[in-house]
Amino acid sequence: MNRQSGFTLVEMLVAVAIFSLLLSLLMLGYSQGLSMWQRGQDRSETWLSLEYRHQLLRTLFFGARLADYRGR
Repeated sequence: MNRQSGFTLVEMLVAVAIFSLLLSLLMLGYSQGLSMWQRGQDRSETWLSLEYRHQLLRTLFFGARLADYRGR
């Protein structure tokens, strides 16, 4: 009997379909993770900007309060 070993076309198509499905799920997870990371970065930048403004206003108000007492 002269039987060749290997994969049939149907087996290859099923394997490619499964591989494509797994790859698409992986890419979906990666894109969602990237989106969450970007939102975290945006929130962090906003928070740092607000903190900087708060420190600036605090310094200005403290300086104004001291200037008022020193002027009298």
